[in-house]
Amino acid sequence: MANIIKIEKILKPTSQYPIQNILLDTNIIINYEDPFGSVAPNLNAKISQYINVLKSHYTINSIFVTALEYFNYIQVGFYNVFVDTHEGTFEKYSSKEFKQLRNKNSEFAASWNLHLKSFVRTFKKHFPPFDTTREIYSLTVIQNFDGNKVDFGDEILYQYAMKLSYPVILTMDKDFKSYPDELNLIQL
Repeated sequence: MANIIKIEKILKPTSQYPIQNILLDTNIIINYEDPFGSVAPNLNAKISQYINVLKSHYTINSIFVTALEYFNYIQVGFYNVFVDTHEGTFEKYSSKEFKQLRNKNSEFAASWNLHLKSFVRTFKKHFPPFDTTREIYSLTVIQNFDGNKVDFGDEILYQYAMKLSYPVILTMDKDFKSYPDELNLIQL
């Protein structure tokens, strides 16, 4: 089972953890950014506070797959909120419908552009992707992935973390506990 580290312990001045980089799981970014105002205000404030303190002591990064997962979250969420709010219907996300709305509805396109700018700022300013030249997307990773304990994005994040001298992931996802104890999890 992965090693669980209470966030309060690594924030103490006497902390003995040899942390260099902390990788973020997508759920942390969703709760930090809260693009649709759906996160409980106290949770958003707590995560923001912890992220800001952690950033003052450590380097915090995302990875490309995390950015892809977050992009998918905001794209689907934006579509659902827009359609529900402006058309009064709930329709399942459709990439074809999304593209049609973006091309034909100026209000949709303008609002989506604001979300895109926020997306770029999130990964450019707050959580830059970790050294993506360390390519681990190999056939071996795909062949060894069983999908029973974690999702594919979590597996890729784990593979990246294990390349660090002291592998650490900040997450709220309990699935990561199924990894071996070489992995360190900071859980809120």
